Amino acid sequence: MSRLTSVIDPLAGDPTPAPHRRLIVGGWHDRMAKREPAIALQERWGGQLYWHDGGHVGHIFSRRVLGVTERFLGGVVEDAQGVGK
Repeated sequence: MSRLTSVIDPLAGDPTPAPHRRLIVGGWHDRMAKREPAIALQERWGGQLYWHDGGHVGHIFSRRVLGVTERFLGGVVEDAQGVGK
């Protein structure tokens, strides 16, 4: 049980998708999940970093984040399907 509830360090692993298929959303005004971890993830993992003008939960309800995410995922799908090549 202790392994199940232990702290996980996202910087300790490498995500499977290539850097151009990674999107990190950071909360600019988050008081719990500070800016530094989002910056560290982007520096370590590469990919695109988008700053949400709010906190770590507010991004779920943000139309801007939804739009950025949909455009990003649309590009990933197009890339995977070879659209435009």
